[in-house]
Amino acid sequence: MRTALILFTAATVVYAIGTRRSHGRFLGVPFDWRVPRIDTVRRRLWNPSDDRLFPPAVYGIGWALNIHQALVRLGWIDPEEDRYA
Repeated sequence: MRTALILFTAATVVYAIGTRRSHGRFLGVPFDWRVPRIDTVRRRLWNPSDDRLFPPAVYGIGWALNIHQALVRLGWIDPEEDRYA
C-alpha cells in the first residue's frame, strides 16, 4: 500500500509538472501543490457554507475533512449556528 501511495504521488507530481498545473485532478483524485494560505486552510477545514464532508486537501493529494460539516452531521452543533463566511 505504501509503495502504491508513493507511486501515485510521484505520478501526480510528474503530471503537474508536465501540464504546468499546480492544482487540479489526476485520475479523479484532487491535488494541490500550491503553498497553502491561511484563508485556504480555514476554508477547507472549517467551512459552514460548504456541505461537503471531504473537500480537496489543503496541500498534496486527496481530501481533507470539513470539521464543521462533521460536527453538524454528528449533531454536536446546529447547522445554522456558524453560517458566516
